[in-house]
Amino acid sequence: IYNSGSPGTAQQYPFTALPTITLNSPSNNSFINTNYANLNASVSSTTGSVDNVTLYLNGNLTDTNSSGLVGNYYFNKTGLTNGQTYNWKVGACNSYGCANSSTYKFTVDTQKPTVNITSPAGIFNYLYTGKNMTLNFTASDLHLNKVWYSYNGTNTTITGATNGTLKTVYFPYQAGQNSLTVYANDTAGNLGKQMTNWSYKVLQKAISYPSQAVISSQATYSLNFSASMVSDVLLVFDGTPYQATFTYPGYYSASKTITLPSVSVPTNKSFYFNITFSDGSTVQTNTYHTEVIPFTID
Repeated sequence: IYNSGSPGTAQQYPFTALPTITLNSPSNNSFINTNYANLNASVSSTTGSVDNVTLYLNGNLTDTNSSGLVGNYYFNKTGLTNGQTYNWKVGACNSYGCANSSTYKFTVDTQKPTVNITSPAGIFNYLYTGKNMTLNFTASDLHLNKVWYSYNGTNTTITGATNGTLKTVYFPYQAGQNSLTVYANDTAGNLGKQMTNWSYKVLQKAISYPSQAVISSQATYSLNFSASMVSDVLLVFDGTPYQATFTYPGYYSASKTITLPSVSVPTNKSFYFNITFSDGSTVQTNTYHTEVIPFTID
């Protein structure tokens, strides 16, 4: 209980006779992302009025309101320093004496997180839907709160990202979706982001082949893909190259029919397509398999 605004002098009045003060915002141990703050407190009094209401910021008396009203009080403080923590409390006096609120603190953080993506980026030789892509990035902020990425219209939360530490996550590639954005926010609500883009030399659209076939039968292998300036396509089956024919109906469509080799027991034969460009560079697709089986006579 305080007397005439001076703390430490006990009175016979009950605590309930003194003003009651509740700090509303900013909440205790909170962060704000501006260099100004609107400090709000509620003041009530059994007498129905107060003599004055005061604000203490970092221990200093900065504002006094002598309107005498009870209710909400707002103190607008500007010129706050980024990175600094401020302590604040509110005092109020009525005819019985003075009381102080508890002390709250808030930290000013106006700096948004920085995001640096190192991959995916540039030109990929070969892409296809479902390919496992690697996302490498760092998100930097002393008060990093949440990190997520947006790809193909979906936001995905990233767990375990820490300030300034390289983070690796994996995601499946979707044909035609060649950009991704990483977002990071901090406890003050600042938002940082970075977008990355990439392209490709070959985008596999579809591949068709027999998963199992009998020896000496005719088997057709087909590949549809997007690319530019293709000069040649080979089907390499079991180590042997075969010239494929290809057309360009808005995308490349390559095909080759071969006679399957003889085997005495069921055997997996591997194959892939090798694509040559006009500059002489080549791109090889994934390796696939056809199980070649011998004739059986019951």
